[in-house]
Amino acid sequence: MATRSSGRTPKVKGGYPTGVTNARNDALTATESNHNRDRQKSQHNSPARNSHESLFSQGTIAFDLGLTNDIDIDGTIYVPHSQATSSYVNTQVSVICMFDVDSQTGDDYVSDWEWLDPKHSPMAALQSLPLTTTFMLQYFSETVAVELVTIDDERNGWRSIVLPLAHKYDLIANSVQAAAAFHFSDNVSRHLGHPRDFYNRAIDGLRQNQELSAYDARKKHVILISLLVLLVVTMVNGSSDFRSIFRLLETAWEAGGGDEELGQGELGLFVIRQYLKFRGYAAPALSRSQGVEVLSHTAFKRPLDSRGWDDFRSYIPLYPEHHEAMSLICDLMEQACALYIERVALGCGAGPLTERVERLKTTMEAFPTGSPLEHVLVWVCFFGAVESSTEGQHEYFIQKLMLHHQRNGFANITNAIEYLQQRRSKEGTLLAWHEDFPTLPFFVV
Repeated sequence: MATRSSGRTPKVKGGYPTGVTNARNDALTATESNHNRDRQKSQHNSPARNSHESLFSQGTIAFDLGLTNDIDIDGTIYVPHSQATSSYVNTQVSVICMFDVDSQTGDDYVSDWEWLDPKHSPMAALQSLPLTTTFMLQYFSETVAVELVTIDDERNGWRSIVLPLAHKYDLIANSVQAAAAFHFSDNVSRHLGHPRDFYNRAIDGLRQNQELSAYDARKKHVILISLLVLLVVTMVNGSSDFRSIFRLLETAWEAGGGDEELGQGELGLFVIRQYLKFRGYAAPALSRSQGVEVLSHTAFKRPLDSRGWDDFRSYIPLYPEHHEAMSLICDLMEQACALYIERVALGCGAGPLTERVERLKTTMEAFPTGSPLEHVLVWVCFFGAVESSTEGQHEYFIQKLMLHHQRNGFANITNAIEYLQQRRSKEGTLLAWHEDFPTLPFFVV
């Protein structure tokens, strides 16, 4: 799989130090054929899962994803920590850091909030953590966090809020390290550690924090942020777990008191904006009724009038130089949502919406070249691709998705491309794509 391009360097003020992106010299990347074969094997051997339709009761979270400590959700068995050590080459500072994975328990974190005080440097905070943890948080900051906001700046809450919390709470630290480890494993080297171990620790931590109604607002926010990061993990590794995670997130939000209780303060604002944003992207993949209900707000009320766009809207007054790109993003999102609504209304018996897709393609071609906002359009590209009816349209959107994957290295995009190519080869079935969405085994954002 492609390594991440280092063309977009995050701008950090008081955040995490840079210097993690250039890891190509240590790359031991598996071939695409091996990756596909491993995925098919793991799907073939996948164990039965428990139902996760009803996960909460009277404010109590039932975090049961049917996991064991040594088996991942797709059935792949990983060797114990004691069998793995690795090194990572940081080419910017010309230093080799050795990581003894067996020596890290994941429990040695900063015990209070002192490192959030401006008088303490971020590097000092990092030095208080285990070496592997320090590396993982840095790697998340530079490869994953940059993809989760409209414009990566000092306001990026995935860096300025989530990572300081990871110093304090193992629950968030394990979720962040899972995202970083899966990304590193797919794009740099499979020899750093076991991504599923971090993931399992995060799930186990959630199981130990089930009495949501009994917690204060801070603890509730920690649980919700951990779930948000786990949702990001499913984007990074292309896992079908996203539905279970999102349903946990939805019900945790309601059990925790919803907007009124959880939407206050800096943490609350971050949580509610990210929750509503992901809810918009996930709706068609959860059910047709949710897709129609949620996307109708964007298709018919304009994006900036929908609460799911609060996070995007917050950047508009700060970056007038990107007004053209932001206006086009609103237009493209509105078109993509309207495309979905119309396809659902017409059903698979109607002909292709060729003119709508052509308009979407033309609008996207007008997007400023080299804009730092282009990564926002992955979801739009996927919608354009599934409704494409000409070879030119199909190739255009597939190529766009490939470029997005070349930039971010997220496995959900490779899964989406595989799905599109398979569906394209099945004559007469492509127009039923809206019926496929609630069962797609990946989350496109």
